[in-house]
Amino acid sequence: IRVDFSSTFGFDQVNKYPEVQNTFTQGYKGVYDPISFWPSWGPSIADAQKIDPSHPSTILNNFKNAYETGNQFKNYLSFGGGNDKTTFNFSIANLNQNGVLPESSYKNTSIRLSGDQLLSDKLKIGAAINYIKSGGDRVNSDRFNEQLIYWAPRVDVTDYVKDDGTMKTYGETDNPIYGVHSNRFKDDVNRFIGNLNFTYSPLKWFDVNYRVGMDYFTDFRKGYGPAPAGLPDEIPFSDNELGFYNEYNIQSRDLTSTLNLTFKKDFGTDITTSLRVGNDIYQKKYDQLSTEGSELDIYNLFSMNNVRLLKSSQNSLEERLVGLYGDISFAYKNFLFLNVTGRNDWTSTLPEGNNSFFYPSVSLGYVFSDQFTLP
Repeated sequence: IRVDFSSTFGFDQVNKYPEVQNTFTQGYKGVYDPISFWPSWGPSIADAQKIDPSHPSTILNNFKNAYETGNQFKNYLSFGGGNDKTTFNFSIANLNQNGVLPESSYKNTSIRLSGDQLLSDKLKIGAAINYIKSGGDRVNSDRFNEQLIYWAPRVDVTDYVKDDGTMKTYGETDNPIYGVHSNRFKDDVNRFIGNLNFTYSPLKWFDVNYRVGMDYFTDFRKGYGPAPAGLPDEIPFSDNELGFYNEYNIQSRDLTSTLNLTFKKDFGTDITTSLRVGNDIYQKKYDQLSTEGSELDIYNLFSMNNVRLLKSSQNSLEERLVGLYGDISFAYKNFLFLNVTGRNDWTSTLPEGNNSFFYPSVSLGYVFSDQFTLP
């Protein structure tokens, strides 16, 4: 039995930020306005200080200030062994990661078991199963960066919350860091991947190989944001409107089946041939149920029982692909090669009667350096 263990810890940092100017401050068309939507279209810092003595002598790079140092912690353990007839392997891996975006995180735990058994000189079977649990807190990076662009460098974006828990800002501009702390998007994925295969070789020139597999997962997602709390001087986060709570339930199942028959024949020592025929089946079933609620009665209670407007939708998909194929190869003295293939697929995604398509191929190869002795 062999045992392997590894553990690593690392840090993540943004290695390149947008280049920003440090001369002009908040306002529009050269006019200073400390509550303006326009972050850097005002006068110079020196001119702004003449109007507003509280204006800082330098402006900030809020791109650097908004991002954080992320970290990740990985652990991996496996053990396996066997003999000339039996092999097995078991492994477990875990990843915990905190991202460079505020409030972003990801976790992944994977457990895998596999094994092979030689039942006889002619029959070998194998199987593997893998369970993966993953998920975390997601952040809309596009929206986060867009809001950073419009945040005035005169104001520290990391000073984002008042003592009463509401957003700290200027004018009506949304603070992106407040947004990722108050608006949460989470996912929880449970995934099973398994396969079973066998190889049967009743004759030296004939092999049968069959493999069947399944990939099944459930994905539960939810996103929510609070409504205005109704406190004095509150400036609500505009993306939320009157609050929202959304849930998405996804189930997906993929089934695959592959059968290969391989025939090999040599004609003397000069000509070798092989013929492979087979069948592929792929079947997919997908269901998604989406429930979206808006206008919360209690501003920070995230439940479908607390929404005034409710909207639901469902999306279901089933498809199937069946294929038959053949592949024949000829080799003459290992320098001249001919390969002919053909495959026909039938798919459920096309109209019945027009859902079959055939694609052949022919290739010829000549390795002259294997026929002639080069100087």
